[in-house]
Parts: sequence; structure tokens; C-alpha cells
Amino acid sequence: MEVIEEVKFSFLKKEEKVEYFKKVLLECKEKNKQPEIHSEIPELELACIELFQKETNPETPKNSKERISLKELKQIGIPSSMVDEIAAKSWFDDRAFPGEIQYIANISDIYWKAFVIVGRIYGERTDKSGNPQSWHLQAVSNALDFKREKVIGLLHDVVEDGYLTLDSLRYIFKFPESIVQAVSILTRDKELYPTYDDYIRKRVLPSRSLGVLKTKLKDMKNNESPERTKDLPEKARQKALTKYKPYIPLFEERIEEVKLERKRSKKNDRY
Repeated sequence: MEVIEEVKFSFLKKEEKVEYFKKVLLECKEKNKQPEIHSEIPELELACIELFQKETNPETPKNSKERISLKELKQIGIPSSMVDEIAAKSWFDDRAFPGEIQYIANISDIYWKAFVIVGRIYGERTDKSGNPQSWHLQAVSNALDFKREKVIGLLHDVVEDGYLTLDSLRYIFKFPESIVQAVSILTRDKELYPTYDDYIRKRVLPSRSLGVLKTKLKDMKNNESPERTKDLPEKARQKALTKYKPYIPLFEERIEEVKLERKRSKKNDRY
């Protein structure tokens, strides 16, 4: 990739540098190449943020070429740590509100922290039924029993939807590792698990985390509920009503199995 000469580049205005980097990034995405640029240039980060914001803006046409996902940023060679920062800064603007990210990261109540993050990211986004996407996250969270489970319920889609990274949850927003690991299991990697059945049977069901198992169960039950399916097109509605039925009994059985294992383990610890 051709790079502007350093001397010439230094005379460009900030906005011109950002536009230059946007062009470079989009060309790299199209040609599957890595840019020959230094990752610590501030205008590069701004260019990444602007393109990612277009990617996540519901009003951006799906066929628009001026958009780039977190996964694509990593594929063209943007360092993972920088991608984590880009994800966070795309939702919380430290330029307009200095220290906002740090403020949220330091919220001691993990439920309130997750609630603030999800509220900002999902905002007025709607699902296929035209309802706010946040309703689903809140419904799953409300159906769970304990604070950590409720946090997992709020965050369970945020990485799979491509809005944050696991490491941004871990290192930037400072969530406990147990919650990050739960979100990791609940995030389907379609390259590793090309079918939903593979993902459920090989990734989620083997988990011994009640937070993971219960969240997935409540997630599936909410996805097939009348509230979420009543306004779907008929084909999509029928799919939602049948997709999860084979798995719900498996999760109910697995949850009871893990509970029994834990009960037996505690009993054995007494001797």
C-alpha cells in the first residue's frame, strides 16, 4: 500500500489525515492487505472509529463500502489492544466528556455498569419485530436470579453483535473474569461452530457455569416468546418458534445436573 511521504503528511490538516487513513483502511479491507502505517498515529484511531461507527449505525446501508467491523480491523493488522480502545471510544466519547470511559470502568456496581454500557450501545436499535433490542437483553437479565447472572444476561449479545470485544470488557471496563468468560462462551464464533447445533452441543451445553447455562436457557425462551415473535414475518416467526424447542429441555436437564454435581461436591467436602 502506497503511503504518503512523511514530510508531506506532516503538513496535512487533521481532518485530511483522518480521510487519508479511512481511504487506506477501506482499500486494505477490499484487497485483504495490511496497511504500511504506524498504529500509534492518533488520526488512524479516529479513522477506525469513524468507519466502525458507520458499521454499527443502523442507518448505514448494508451495501455501503464505508464501513468496517472490529473483526475486519483485526484482519487487516490493526493491533488487538487498539481495536479494544476503538470499540470503547466509539460508544463513549472521551473527547466530548473527558474521563467518561474511566468513570464507567470505575463504577463499583457491576450490574449498573453493564446497564449503562448496554443502554448506550443499543439505544433505540430495534429487532426484526420493530421492538427495542434492549428489551430482549433486559428480559433475559430480569429472568435470572443473582446479580452476576443478571450482568451476564445484559451483556450476552454485546460481543456476538460486534459492538465490543472480550478484552474491552476485561481490560477497559474491568468486568470480573468470570463474567468475561461467560460472555465468551455465549458468543458464537461461526468459523469454529458453523452450525447452531454445533455451537450449542459443543460449546455451551458442556459448560459447568450455571450463569452460562441459565442465561442461554432464558435467551432461547425469550427468543421464542410471543412478545418477540408476534410481529415477525410468518417465515421468520415459524423459524423462531421451532429453532429452540429441541434445546430447551437439554438445558433444563443440564442445569439440574450441574446443580446436583455442586450439591454432591459440597457434601463430600464435609468429610
